[in-house]
Amino acid sequence: MDQSSGKTLRLVFIVFLSCITIFSLFKYISSLKEKYDLLDALKENKQKIFSLETQRQNLMSDLEKEKNRVQGLLQENAGLSEKLRSNEAKTAKLKKGIGLAVVKIKKLNLWNSILGAENIALREEGENLRIQLNQANQENNSLKGKLSLGDRLRRAIRDSSTKKRNNRVIEGNRGFLVKDGKPTGISTVKIEVSPAQGK
Repeated sequence: MDQSSGKTLRLVFIVFLSCITIFSLFKYISSLKEKYDLLDALKENKQKIFSLETQRQNLMSDLEKEKNRVQGLLQENAGLSEKLRSNEAKTAKLKKGIGLAVVKIKKLNLWNSILGAENIALREEGENLRIQLNQANQENNSLKGKLSLGDRLRRAIRDSSTKKRNNRVIEGNRGFLVKDGKPTGISTVKIEVSPAQGK
């Protein structure tokens, strides 16, 4: 083997090694770039995972709040349903009470009408009694007047009788004619006074 062949072989070997080195360097740089790209993607994915985890935690918290709110609403609805049943029972009692009150009011109105009619009748009877009382008072006054007149007449008669006894009897016929032994001018008058009968 001569020197030129050795040089050529060495040159080829160097070129081959250089190519392998360049290729390896290219592959290394490519691998580094891919590695950094993967690291960036991994970092971005980690950020996305963290963001998604944060969102998941927020959603879980919101879900828990919603569950609590739904539970509270269910309890509130149960309480409202119970109150509604109680109110329905109270409403039924109130309706029954209103019905009884209406019946009582109708009875009271009937009694009021009856009492009003009785009141009118009593007023009319009272007016009639007042009229009768006035008439009785008038009759009483009239009777008192008649009794007073009768008393005056009795006193006048007593006075007349007393005067007659006190006067001196004069004998004679007092100027009247005598027929059959009796004076014709003497007549006896009898006056009786009696109270009027009440109506």
